[in-house]
Amino acid sequence: MDERDSDLPNDRDRAPRAGERHAQRAAEHFRRGRLAEAEAELRKAIAGDPDRGDWHFNLGMTLDAAGRLDEAVVAFREAAERLPRRAEARLAEATVLCRLERFSDALPALTAACSLDPTCEPAWARRIEALAALNRRDDAETAYYLAQQRLEKMPFCLVAMGDAQMTWDNHERAAWCYREALNVEPQLPRVRAKLARALAAIGNSDAAARMYIEELRHHPGDVQTLLECGDLLASLHRPGEAVEKYRRAVELAPTLAAPRVRLGMLLGALGRLDQARAELETAYAFDPDVALLRTTLAGTLVAEDELVAALKLLREDASRRSDFASESAAIELVRVAELLVRCDAANDATDLLLRVLTDRPRDPAVLRKLMVVAFAAGRPRVARGIARRLLRVDPTADLAVGHNLILDAIESRRLSIASARLRAALERHPGDAGLRALRVTWWFAFLRNRLRLRSRVSLNRPAL
Repeated sequence: MDERDSDLPNDRDRAPRAGERHAQRAAEHFRRGRLAEAEAELRKAIAGDPDRGDWHFNLGMTLDAAGRLDEAVVAFREAAERLPRRAEARLAEATVLCRLERFSDALPALTAACSLDPTCEPAWARRIEALAALNRRDDAETAYYLAQQRLEKMPFCLVAMGDAQMTWDNHERAAWCYREALNVEPQLPRVRAKLARALAAIGNSDAAARMYIEELRHHPGDVQTLLECGDLLASLHRPGEAVEKYRRAVELAPTLAAPRVRLGMLLGALGRLDQARAELETAYAFDPDVALLRTTLAGTLVAEDELVAALKLLREDASRRSDFASESAAIELVRVAELLVRCDAANDATDLLLRVLTDRPRDPAVLRKLMVVAFAAGRPRVARGIARRLLRVDPTADLAVGHNLILDAIESRRLSIASARLRAALERHPGDAGLRALRVTWWFAFLRNRLRLRSRVSLNRPAL
């Protein structure tokens, strides 16, 4: 062999050096936000030396930043296998699993992280969070007390326990946890906002508003806090201040739909319809699927008597929905049905509520509204069937059902049936003004019917 060859690095030396260069370039790409390039360089580095746990960890961080969470979990697990004495990889794996709401899968990694480094407060805090999300209350509190024995300061654990107490509706205990966390670390972001929510839940709304304002002094650019503060101020009948908070959120996040929706809804409630419509239409252009956006914009259009545009939006809303079963969806769809009726589309409203009824067959609110809109749509057989079902579900609805069935019988000229129903209803509710009005309506219908019959008899009488 030529002596000069002995001075050259062999293949085993050359591969690690190439891997280090790839890893260094990946770090530079990551700092500059070029995630695809960083991933490519890290994969080249790992291909040359697959046993480097730190490179697998950095790949996990890159995939996490790119929003590829399932792949990030795999990378962090690879890192943990190669760094068995380090808590960071297990904590990173568990953190991503918690964000994916895979709390059961996160617990083994969190237990390992706490065992490897008992002073790692974020691992204890995540463990409390995961146990609380699984509704393992006793285990979550045990984890909290174990952390207390091992840590001198534990602001993140206090916040995690406060969040758990809020989930369990222990609002006073949650407020205590948040206060203690702030005593330990006054600059923790969003903790004052969480304290404000706890205070509002126990009825101390003024203190909650002050806490939101204090949080905004410390973190003036937090959009979520601005929205929550605006919501609270609106509920306290302080609309001017609420509008100010929503407008500030719009300034900070001009392409985000949620602040504009909140602002548009409040402006509409204040009667400032032109401004409301402008905000809602802008929000719709950015994200048409934000909760309540389509129905709120449609309501604004109805208020401005632009029924054609409103009807188009409502039909689009109905076609794009997938949730018909939840209580919140049912409440909103009843509102959609009301707007459809105002747009002279009672038939659409009936079909929509029949779809809701498939998933919520015993919902009294849906049954009541469906009965009314089915009558309005000229579908009396459907309406009568719904009325009978409503009485089985809610016997206290007999007055509302009676009103509609009596009026239906009068309008369809079944006056004897209307009379029987009217008498029965008046026996149960003798003082009801609506029934008395229906009695007058029945008499007019009866007289018109008699006059019509007499007219026919006169026409059929032979001429003298």
